[in-house]
Amino acid sequence: MGKAARLQLSLSATDLMNSAGFLSMSDPFAIVTVRGDDADKNQPIVAGFTNVVYNCLDPNWSTVIVIEGYKFGKPFFIEVGIFDFNAKAAKMRESKLAKAAAEVTNELIYKDIIANQKDRKKFPHGIMGRALFEVGEVLGSRGSSSSKCLASLQKRKKATGTVSIHIESSKDEGLKGTFRLKLAGMKLAPNPRSISPFYELYRRVEVPTGDITWNNVFRSDVAKNNASPEWQEAVLDMEALCNGDLNRTLLIKVSSHKRSGKHRVLGMCKTTVQDLVNRRCTGGNGEYYMDLLGLTDDQTSVAGIEIVEGGGISIDPMMGGNIVVQDAGVITKGPEIPTSITYVERPSFVDYLNGDCKINLAVGIDFSATNGSPNEAGSLHYLHSDKSKMNDYQKALYYVGKILAPFDHDQKFPVWGFGAKFDGKVNNCFQCGEEGEVTGVKGMMKAYKQVFQLPFTMASEAIDMTDVIRSGASYASAGLQSGQQDGKLGYSILLILTAGAISQVLETKKILEQVAETPLSVVIVGIGNADFSAMEFLDDDDLDPAAAKSRNERDITQFVRFNDYTDSNALTEAVLDEIPDQVVDYFYSRDLMPSEMEQPDDISVLSSDEPDKNRSFLHI
Repeated sequence: MGKAARLQLSLSATDLMNSAGFLSMSDPFAIVTVRGDDADKNQPIVAGFTNVVYNCLDPNWSTVIVIEGYKFGKPFFIEVGIFDFNAKAAKMRESKLAKAAAEVTNELIYKDIIANQKDRKKFPHGIMGRALFEVGEVLGSRGSSSSKCLASLQKRKKATGTVSIHIESSKDEGLKGTFRLKLAGMKLAPNPRSISPFYELYRRVEVPTGDITWNNVFRSDVAKNNASPEWQEAVLDMEALCNGDLNRTLLIKVSSHKRSGKHRVLGMCKTTVQDLVNRRCTGGNGEYYMDLLGLTDDQTSVAGIEIVEGGGISIDPMMGGNIVVQDAGVITKGPEIPTSITYVERPSFVDYLNGDCKINLAVGIDFSATNGSPNEAGSLHYLHSDKSKMNDYQKALYYVGKILAPFDHDQKFPVWGFGAKFDGKVNNCFQCGEEGEVTGVKGMMKAYKQVFQLPFTMASEAIDMTDVIRSGASYASAGLQSGQQDGKLGYSILLILTAGAISQVLETKKILEQVAETPLSVVIVGIGNADFSAMEFLDDDDLDPAAAKSRNERDITQFVRFNDYTDSNALTEAVLDEIPDQVVDYFYSRDLMPSEMEQPDDISVLSSDEPDKNRSFLHI
């Protein structure tokens, strides 16, 4: 079975309801729970929680939460709950916590979660709302980002606001371990007691258009009334900081803390983990300074570091001074790191999805006599008068289509039929439905039913799916060319549903080997109880994965018996199990790398979950 992906979640929210009262403002943080393949039946498992953003109704949390267990082809639900931090419950002053390092508050939240999970004690922090996400739908959205209106967990209270989620693949080959960083400021303001500075770290996300956005990944403690602060040492996870890439661009932003939450930005600059390590102090006169805040009208870079300006952020031109990297070093989970690290990493399937690779779906359906008369109850194509009941063809279309549809941006799919006679002549690739491409899963289901309104008879000849395979290959090549015109990639999946033995097995095998040069995977689902040994022959490279490689071929075929699976999630997982590796193998072998991750500005906001879908969150 395919390997489960390790993913990174970044969270933000906007327009939250202030639940702290008239004279105060809420201090929101988020908790993420994993509900697996069934959001209603599975017990939630806490995956992680964010930092608290004090006095803010539009938080952009810096904590990156890592989740494991997602597999393409199987639903994977996560739920985000947003809470208003209650400092009084911890018997601490909010003003003091707001200026302390995030670890102080995180420790308090962690203890509250453990107590809640162990003893089901009342969670002391007020719920502001929650939202349920399906990871596959988020990855299939533009920029692997999604936004949703919050739903309330309390019947008498309403939730307002929107929570946004961005998902990124965690690098298997990236450097693992922690990064120690200790920074100090020098003469950041003329008046030593006029500012209370803190710094934040952001990691760079570059979109295909060349625009740049930044994800917040860390916030330091606040040095109260100190223009030459020495911040506490930070120990940062390399995955969360830069996804294991020492040369990934980071942004350091220094601000002066304001109790209202409207902090004054003092200045910013770019760097990398490798650069910070190189600049660490060596003692004596060997200190390496970073003039992060030396912003004058004619100054755009200092010491080789580009100053970031603009972006709608007002930088105080009166501030000066610089920052010294007192200490910086990587603690790996393996050997010591060398002076510099370079590696070429094989992208993951999620990397291609993050890069806006289009996953297109095409369907081929068997209408041969092997299925039996559609007018006879019990036949494979029999349409029940009770619309709530589906035959196995309809079930396969619905279950697989529901998983793949979110990854196709235009939601347009061609549906072809084969094995039918029109005017006495066998047609092994004809259009199902009234349109060349139908819209969404409902469109596929409708196109399937519309075939039975046509004047055709089921061919008694053995099944021939070669024409459908050729059409799928042409569709896949066109999809790749169309995507590349927009600077993106495209890959297609041909889902063939069939009930019997195929004719010309060797010719079919040869056709599959030929179309392996196109960005196509062929998934064959056997419907009914026929002899499918020929289908298994087409997929025999699964028994010996080295066989295809020894012939310098790409294995693109997967065969699954529908009747082997009583659970829809198990079916779709088996059907799509080999797709991620096939996608990566095709593009990587041709040096076609994922586009830079796209993080669009105009994410459509999904409506909140229905009231009857409300579930408890941390036993609330």
